[in-house]
Amino acid sequence: MELILDDEQKKLVKRAAILAKSYKPKNTEISLRFSVEQGGNLEPDWNGSVCNIDTEFGEKDIDYDQFYDLMFEFVEDNINDFLEPFNDHGDESWGSILCVFDYKEKTLTFGHDVTYYESSFSIEEGKVKQELAQKLINIKNDSEDLQGNVISMSFGGGGDSGSIEGGENELGESIDIPTSFEDFGYDILEKYFGGWENNEGGNGNVLLNFTEPGEVHWAIEMNMNGEEGFSDTYDFEVKLDF
Repeated sequence: MELILDDEQKKLVKRAAILAKSYKPKNTEISLRFSVEQGGNLEPDWNGSVCNIDTEFGEKDIDYDQFYDLMFEFVEDNINDFLEPFNDHGDESWGSILCVFDYKEKTLTFGHDVTYYESSFSIEEGKVKQELAQKLINIKNDSEDLQGNVISMSFGGGGDSGSIEGGENELGESIDIPTSFEDFGYDILEKYFGGWENNEGGNGNVLLNFTEPGEVHWAIEMNMNGEEGFSDTYDFEVKLDF
């Protein structure tokens, strides 16, 4: 991979170096960042066309959009190479690409921050306390819908909200979930999977098992999407001629 500069671009790069030097930075590096959206779309950083240098007073933007645009165009022209670590985690990964221009060494080096969702499945099981169990048993016995020994309540979450969305009896028939069953479902979800409704959320089923006389056993089958991420550098460096 190489970046061949024409005469105007060489002047542009030299000016970026001169601007950086005027702030008496701690090193000879100018840092830029580009955003990678889900689906692989390349965009400028959410902070804008920022070209950072490190000074004794902290980071400073040299405020040179033309240099940022030149680097952005180079990444865009070679986007397939830059997207490789993102593609390893599917179209729903996102993050950023970091570009560091060392104007003393006349090199460009690149890194990436990749974020993605990782799915996991787990089961929790337990026994309903006796007083509440008897209440649930009485409600079940008085209902024509709650047939069979196992009642299943499905749930789903996302963003900042979630709900128990429906239920089935052991015959696979859709049923209206009694309020007390639903309340128990929310309580047990909060106890064992607090936050299941946030971000990408979780989904699954709360099962109530009435097989044992006088007892109610419960189980939660949970699918969770957790946010994972990693940072690394690319295994190439671009030498500039200016």
